[in-house]
Amino acid sequence: MKRVFLDLGNTRFKWADDRLNLLGARAYPAERPAGAIAETLAPVSVEARLVIASVRNEGFNRALADELAKRGLESEFLRTATLPGFRPAYRRVEEFGVDRALNLIGAARDYPAPLLVASAGTAVTFDLLDSAGA
Repeated sequence: MKRVFLDLGNTRFKWADDRLNLLGARAYPAERPAGAIAETLAPVSVEARLVIASVRNEGFNRALADELAKRGLESEFLRTATLPGFRPAYRRVEEFGVDRALNLIGAARDYPAPLLVASAGTAVTFDLLDSAGA
């Protein structure tokens, strides 16, 4: 089964195919955002599994999962605490955003440690990977 990757940011959502080619990006609509996202993705997600990285709150994520399920779309929400081999130096791993975790995993795969990884979205974050990649 092919995958479609969905990035739910604070102000916009973006989706890409399993080769990471950007398929689209939109601002959240004012009304029924979860339903609108599901409607937008339905044509590109037929016979695909949606893999979702979301910085939105759990209520929104549950509403989106319900909307996707109503349309017969399979989805998986990535969680920082369950990413293989990722252990941030946070006491509460769930407070470390999945977007930041995925940035660090990608950087560690492509560049030798130690690294300073900067990300500029709604917020600007700086994360360090030591020489062991932790």
